[in-house]
Amino acid sequence: ISVRIMEKPGAPSGYAKYEFYIKDTGIGMSEEFAAHIFEPFVSSDKKKKGKGLGLYIASYYSRLLGYQLEIKNGENYVIAIVIFMERGKENVTDNKTITSKIWETDSTSN
Repeated sequence: ISVRIMEKPGAPSGYAKYEFYIKDTGIGMSEEFAAHIFEPFVSSDKKKKGKGLGLYIASYYSRLLGYQLEIKNGENYVIAIVIFMERGKENVTDNKTITSKIWETDSTSN
């Protein structure tokens, strides 16, 4: 699993816009499963340890708080992207795309 947090341009004055990018390089998920990922009680857990509510709750609160949450599914990876704004920051005034990494970790490099 790798995590990257980036500040993005385009936030209104007094706000900062951030993107959390989480990539899991596991086996991915089927397109059929991915189509229902944000529904309640949907789980890929074959042992039924999970209840299938995690992404449903994340999606619900993301909408409630005005965040953007999306899942991108690939053959050998799943990417979750969360975009939100925070008060108390000055707007990025130039038109440059911000690509600097604020923080990144990779669980495979222990």
